[in-house]
Order: sequence, then C-alpha cells, then structure tokens
Amino acid sequence: MHKLQVEQVTSWKKQKGGYQENYYPGAISSRCPHCAAMVSYSFSHWHKALHGLAVGKTHCPSCSENVRFILLDYEPTAQAFDEDTSLWIYPPLTVQQGLVDIQMVEELDDKLISAYQSTINVFNSGEWNATAILIRRFLDGINKATLGADYVDEDLDKQLQAVIKNKDLSRPITKMAETVSNGMAKKCFNLEVESTKESSSLMIEFTELLVEYLYIIPMRAEALHQRANELKNSNCQESSDNQQAQPAVKEAII
Repeated sequence: MHKLQVEQVTSWKKQKGGYQENYYPGAISSRCPHCAAMVSYSFSHWHKALHGLAVGKTHCPSCSENVRFILLDYEPTAQAFDEDTSLWIYPPLTVQQGLVDIQMVEELDDKLISAYQSTINVFNSGEWNATAILIRRFLDGINKATLGADYVDEDLDKQLQAVIKNKDLSRPITKMAETVSNGMAKKCFNLEVESTKESSSLMIEFTELLVEYLYIIPMRAEALHQRANELKNSNCQESSDNQQAQPAVKEAII
C-alpha cells in the first residue's frame, strides 16, 4: 500500500450507517497505480469494518483498472480526519522518493536542492520532457558548484570528467579507514568489549556505508550503463527502421 495525504480528499459524501449518518471521502485526487495518470476517483459506497477500518473500491477514470482505498483508525461521524487517521491506496504507487539526505549537503545551496525536489515532483507527474530539462539544469548547477563557472558551457561528459579530476572520490573510504584507526576497531569491533546500543548502531552504519561504497554504488553504476546502452541501441534500431521504410513509402506513392 501507499500512504496518501489528507489534502488529497477533495470532497465528502454522506452514507447511512445504522442509526447515524456517516461521512466518507466522495472524491480523492491521486495518481493511478496502473496507468500513472493524475485523476479524481469518485466513490459510490465505502465498506466499514471493525476497529476504524473502511475500504472504498473504485476504478480509474482513465484506464478503468480497479483501485482500492483504505482508511485506518477513522471515525466517520465528522467530515475530517483526526491525527490518528491514515489514508492508503492499493495497488501501491510507483513513485520516485528522491534523496532524503540531499538537504544535508552543504555544498548545494537551497535553490539547487529545491530544483532537485521540483524535478522529482515533475517526474512523478509524468512530464518526461520537463523532467529532462529540469534534471539537466540541476546537473549544470552541481557541476558549477563543484567546478566553478569555467565549465558551465562544456558538454556534460566533459564536466563529469573534470569532476573526477577535481574532486577526491577516494575521500569517503579514506575517512572510514581513519575512523577505524582512531579507535573504533577497539571500542566497537572488539568482541571482548561489551557492546552498547550506540556502538552497535555505529557498527551497522559503518558496515552499510562500506558495502554501499564497495559494492552497491558500482553495481548500480554498471546497471545504469547497461540500460543506457540498451536505450541507445533501441533508438538506433528505430531510426534505421524508419530510414528503410521511407523509400518503400515513396515507391508505393509513385
């Protein structure tokens, strides 16, 4: 399931339940988990269960696929959610969450971070061309912050090559080695010393960073490279097919 925001409920409807009138969402604005279209879902009836659970079944007005909405800890006597109520959609939405830690990067100013967050929002709205434009501007901003104004007019591949030369990419693993040599090995990884919650947490974080740096990032980079090559080859094949089809069309017209 995917959690939605309360603000996505755009209208309410009355629904009789026993001796009282209950209120349930009459319309919810959300992206479709099937076709990714931004639509407004309408509801004819909500099914109330025990313990504040209610389920509304409807369909996407764009692709007609079935979608379920679930209310947890909901008291239907008022047209509002209290602080314990949560609204969920199923199947879950496939969305880009973005990098949470980007807000902690001191080298990136507030405008660049805002530009990144806007890019993620535009991508999740299904605007592919706008996403491409915004992400290119964001990358230009990163390269400018890292390299200075001298590389602004360079192609992206040249900018990234310059980043490799100008930024010490070995610094993270060097810092981790320094962390161990400064006593972390004796205090945290020594089995003869009793561990605490803090030391155990540091050990997990250290290990996860090491695995991410040594294995996960290279693996993701290799997978990205392969997908980019597949996309390039696919585009080249489509272009070749179109060129071969043009003479045949001309002969048919003649």
